[in-house]
Amino acid sequence: MNADNEIIQIYQPDTSIAKPIQAVENLIALFLPHANKVDTQLDVNDLMNPAKYDDKLPVVLLLSGEIVVYRKAGDLLFAWPNAPYLFGLEGSHFRYETYRLKATKGSEVFILGREEAIDLVQHHDGALRDLLEHQTWLYDIMSSRDNLLINKNSYQIVCGLLLELYQYPLEKRLKMSVANYILDRSNLARSGVMKILAALRVGEFVDIQRGKLIKVLKKFPSDY
Repeated sequence: MNADNEIIQIYQPDTSIAKPIQAVENLIALFLPHANKVDTQLDVNDLMNPAKYDDKLPVVLLLSGEIVVYRKAGDLLFAWPNAPYLFGLEGSHFRYETYRLKATKGSEVFILGREEAIDLVQHHDGALRDLLEHQTWLYDIMSSRDNLLINKNSYQIVCGLLLELYQYPLEKRLKMSVANYILDRSNLARSGVMKILAALRVGEFVDIQRGKLIKVLKKFPSDY
């Protein structure tokens, strides 16, 4: 591992893709009186499946807790958003077939049909602006994920996901396995991931204790 090469800068959260919380809350407030609550103690899997809603395309409203978004191809963990959150407004059948949503138990989740949601936006002043702001953010998140994984080698993916994990507060990182975080979000082999993590630890680039990321200590080298 050559530390003299051009380094990968430690990630600083990009405020340009920060969640537009006010827009999301405005949309949830508009939709909520027309939505049905999901019992997340019993039904936590595949919230986006239209077959559960008389083949109507659903919009998912997350009021509290978390939802895990999987890309069905390879069952890759795509995102792990917390409340407030909306998914399904883009209304593409391709999206519904591409992603699977799973709510964590006890999360507060409501569902309404997409057509009804769009009608509400159309007839409510200011809602279109909120919708566009929310969709822009969502597409930026998807593009950010693609930038992390597409045309990157194993080392670059591991480094990128380590820096992504490091954005979480320490108390949350202590509940997450570093290796599982990376493996769930990539198609990398466990042996290769563990080898890279071990090298980063030996080089004192990261502090990993009992499989948990404690701290990124210094900038990563660009080459492994």
